Amino acid sequence: MGSGFDSRAYRFIDYIKDTKIFEVDVAPTLEKKIEILKDKNINIPDEMQFVAVNFNKDNLDDRLFQYGFKKDKKNLFIWEGVTEYLTD
Repeated sequence: MGSGFDSRAYRFIDYIKDTKIFEVDVAPTLEKKIEILKDKNINIPDEMQFVAVNFNKDNLDDRLFQYGFKKDKKNLFIWEGVTEYLTD
């Protein structure tokens, strides 16, 4: 959540094979990140899903399900540096 320019998923790619990864952030940030990855010839794994979301307006569950999120699978959420930007 709020993946920004974090590179964790790419740094640990050898350890997370067969793991679906959802990078969730606002559209402009995700678009810039994809541009940088392509410019640097960094492979975007097939398991990677970029999910554009407005945390103040969109329903996060709906957005994740649109990209193949499964509640019946083990899941880990990392959410850093977002909550201070959200409205009450």
